[in-house]
Amino acid sequence: MEDFTTRTLGTARVWIGMIGSPAIWGIHFMLVWALVEGGCFVGVGDQRILGVNAVQVTVLVATVIALLLTAAAGIVAYGNWQHARAIPPGAGMIAVRAAERTNFLALVGLAFTVIFFVVIVFTALPVFVLPPCDV
Repeated sequence: MEDFTTRTLGTARVWIGMIGSPAIWGIHFMLVWALVEGGCFVGVGDQRILGVNAVQVTVLVATVIALLLTAAAGIVAYGNWQHARAIPPGAGMIAVRAAERTNFLALVGLAFTVIFFVVIVFTALPVFVLPPCDV
């Protein structure tokens, strides 16, 4: 039987679960801003795709991709949390500390996933409520 310390998670997986959602939001925010500003500047805002403003369609596609990536980061955080809870009885102090640290980071990652999922939706919402390109 392998002990908990040999089954520890990689550092990258723990950090992806924790800061994946905020990083995705930051990239989404900058991308949406660039799409709206650049699209309106070059005249893409005058184009229609299936009767919908082309800028709105591109923002919608970017938002859906960001939401899927945020959900993936949440799934990684959930897996980290499940792993941290699976510490066997009688594990050593080092293994217990590692599991506690992973548990905390996973819970923070889960909270960030929920928060930034909502933030990504609210970041894209003005494009659909207000006209993206002022005439």
